[in-house]
Amino acid sequence: MEKSNRNSLIEILRFVFAFFIIFYHNYFVVDIPIFCNANYAVDFFFVITGMYMTKTIAKYDDLPAVKGGYKLLIDRFIKLGIPLLICYVASIACNVFSQSGEMKIHYLWFIHIMFISYLLFFILWRVFKKDKSYFYFVTYIILFFSAILRFGAMIDFGVPIFNKFFADSYYFDELRGLTCIPIGMFLALIPSINFKNEKKKRIISWTVVIAALVFIIGTLFVSSINVTWKRIIEIIVDLVMFPAILYFAQYISFNNKVLNILGESALYLYIYQSIAALERALNVDSGIFLFASIVIATAITMIWKIEIRKRKATKSISAICTTRL
Repeated sequence: MEKSNRNSLIEILRFVFAFFIIFYHNYFVVDIPIFCNANYAVDFFFVITGMYMTKTIAKYDDLPAVKGGYKLLIDRFIKLGIPLLICYVASIACNVFSQSGEMKIHYLWFIHIMFISYLLFFILWRVFKKDKSYFYFVTYIILFFSAILRFGAMIDFGVPIFNKFFADSYYFDELRGLTCIPIGMFLALIPSINFKNEKKKRIISWTVVIAALVFIIGTLFVSSINVTWKRIIEIIVDLVMFPAILYFAQYISFNNKVLNILGESALYLYIYQSIAALERALNVDSGIFLFASIVIATAITMIWKIEIRKRKATKSISAICTTRL
């Protein structure tokens, strides 16, 4: 599959799906109870992660296993730094002020699962370093059993204890990551299509992407369906629609710096919901205030990151000029 460092179509979709999640959690300026199934929007981020995970892990092949794993996790998660710390503090404070008495890590579960997944697949990558077919076989087994556990509640086993187990396992967030990340990893193995006609490539790619998006957005508004059909839709979206979008997006030449920044901000829009959750625990019910706190925190973070990049670029240019002199 063709890969580039940045694909603005994928980046803007990350941004849009992050907003779907904010709408779903009612952190918007007005209450929009129309998004009934936006819970699977998070799966989009897991599939993207899986699509690039093996390429990321392979960068550390030249390092010893322990050092490589340590550097991988540091490189992937240290960049979250202060924003992640802020969200942990907000989550802890939210538990202190919450009247439910239930301890939660709120929206940071996504980061935890990403951490566990990178560690798990890095270990498997190193164990099967000589023959990657075993790596993908084990990955397939993980995908298969995670999907069975996640969606097994659709089946009536006739045994109450089994039915209860599978009904409860659907809500294990770890299974979402261990189902969707391998989907992305196998998506990356699909060979590129050799389009001989550039116009035909654009038409087919845009048609598939738009059709998949229409299906996904349409399902967000469907409320009068039972649990079984809701989970069937999730399977279709995770196994077919998200991979279709990501695969054919690679054939659409579309790169814009502003859209790339918006896509990068998606993760911060997601985790800064922890701040809004704390505000809600403190009885702040203003949608405008909750939404503004998420957006302002994200904007400050992105400005800070862009400024750091500018300083690094300036130092690099200065170093090159000094060397030449």
